[in-house]
Amino acid sequence: RVVDLENGLDQFEREVRRLGSSSGLIHATHEVRKHLLQIFEVFRSDSESIYRMFREKTHCEIPDIFRPRSPDHHGATADPQQGILELFNELSDDLEEFLNSLLDIPEFTDKRLTDSIGAFQGWLEYRAGGLQDFKGA
Repeated sequence: RVVDLENGLDQFEREVRRLGSSSGLIHATHEVRKHLLQIFEVFRSDSESIYRMFREKTHCEIPDIFRPRSPDHHGATADPQQGILELFNELSDDLEEFLNSLLDIPEFTDKRLTDSIGAFQGWLEYRAGGLQDFKGA
């Protein structure tokens, strides 16, 4: 699903380039994609670590899903010092910029999409707040 979303955002970015004065939307799309891939990479890396700790055989092959993605993916590497909390907050900010850029296009009228983006942004902020509370405890 992540790869499908990445491909969809890439296609969206190419289509948006055809619009006039859409540099804000192109930038926001790039940032959303970058942070989604970084979050995916953090989860992938954590899953690989857990798999390595609990696997039955010492020479067991790592499943493909836990292997790092190929380097041709834009921004797929996450800074190990940057935690999931910061990535959630940055993605939330990127989604706000993306939504504002979409709303700058007079022809854009898809309320379901704006509601979905807003709900996802709210979910990210809720989860980031929970992580912050946990971190502070």
